Amino acid sequence: DFGLHMDVCCVCGNSSDNMLRCARCRHTLYCSGIHQNQHWKVHKPTCLEAEKQQVDPAKQKGLFETVENLKRNVDNRAKEMDVMVEAFKQAQQERENLLREMRCLEAQVNSLKSEAVAAERDLRKEEALLKAKAREAEIYASMINTGDLGQPTTVSLQSHIEVPDVASALMSRHYCVVDNFLEDSLARQLHLQITDMYRTSEELLSQLRPGDPEPEMTVDGQASRRNGSVLFVPGKLAGGRSGQNLKYSLEHVRGDRIAWLSGREAECPSLQQYLQHLEQLVLHSLPPFIPELSRKVLYHSDAMVACYPGNASRYIRHVDNPNQNGRKLTAILYLNLDWSFCDGGELRLFTGQSGEEHVDIHPCFNRLLLFWADTRCPHEVLPAQRPRFAVTVWFFDPEERAVASVTDHDTETLEQERLRIEQEMKRFRMTSEQQ
Repeated sequence: DFGLHMDVCCVCGNSSDNMLRCARCRHTLYCSGIHQNQHWKVHKPTCLEAEKQQVDPAKQKGLFETVENLKRNVDNRAKEMDVMVEAFKQAQQERENLLREMRCLEAQVNSLKSEAVAAERDLRKEEALLKAKAREAEIYASMINTGDLGQPTTVSLQSHIEVPDVASALMSRHYCVVDNFLEDSLARQLHLQITDMYRTSEELLSQLRPGDPEPEMTVDGQASRRNGSVLFVPGKLAGGRSGQNLKYSLEHVRGDRIAWLSGREAECPSLQQYLQHLEQLVLHSLPPFIPELSRKVLYHSDAMVACYPGNASRYIRHVDNPNQNGRKLTAILYLNLDWSFCDGGELRLFTGQSGEEHVDIHPCFNRLLLFWADTRCPHEVLPAQRPRFAVTVWFFDPEERAVASVTDHDTETLEQERLRIEQEMKRFRMTSEQQ
């Protein structure tokens, strides 16, 4: 079929200047109308198929216009989108600017809050320091004992006490033992008064009926009373830096019974005399030999009178000042007549770099033990097999104590302490159940 491949008649193959073209398919050529009519039956199927595939010029033009319109619409929408994107970017930039301003304002507010908190802490610290100064003045006043005739008497240490040796032991070994600290008669009077108080307390506590509230220390640290008599209550654990946080009792951890005495109690007049001797040693005699004591004027707590009632009662390893609670020096006077090694109850002091080396201090009658209250002197009370009496006094650094007292008003610090104490309680109880 020549006409499908070149410009010649598809019937005879001739070519001329007046070639006819099929009006339907617009592809097949003929040299004459006769040949076109002759070829129609053969060409018809191909012609009709080709006609279907041809696009009507009018339709083609319409399609072109539609495509152009779509292009214009796409371009317009693209321009609109560009405008919207630009507006979005501007809005996002404005948002970031606002957030930046808000963060700046928030930082300023937080800064003002921090300054207010710091100012409040400083104020409370100053208040605590003023209280410490007042306590200091009270201590110095108590160093002069006024008799019935109003004549002041001077407190002197026992002649055998070598203050330089005491100071040297504290600085080199971090602890010191002073035997026969008080005159024997005074020590015996103090022993008798304390044991009488404890015996009375036990009798009163035995009269408590089921459902009666368990006696506890009052808020100010003084011992609670019943029928006018001092009660010895279970020693408390925890309390946090300031001593005002969560407290708890666990006998397998701490098994003593305690009463806080100021020295002005009628039941124990000898305690005031002991405190005067102790103040003379720690506040006046030792500071010239120990720079750590001479740099700051210390004051001391009330006396914690403790009895471990026997039956293997103990106090596990601990530190008196593990968290800068203000305690500087611990002073313990033992009041146990005829104490023997089989009675136990030694205070075990852990010394040396390893933390496992130790020395055991027997709680002999009229023996004073001094040691640093911080992490230099971890210690524990070994199981006591009979009632063991001791009077403990802590000497405080007033500035450190003032800072610790501020934590009473720091909610975040108090909550962190409380969580730590709750975890500690849980650990001790689990240990007890395992035992």
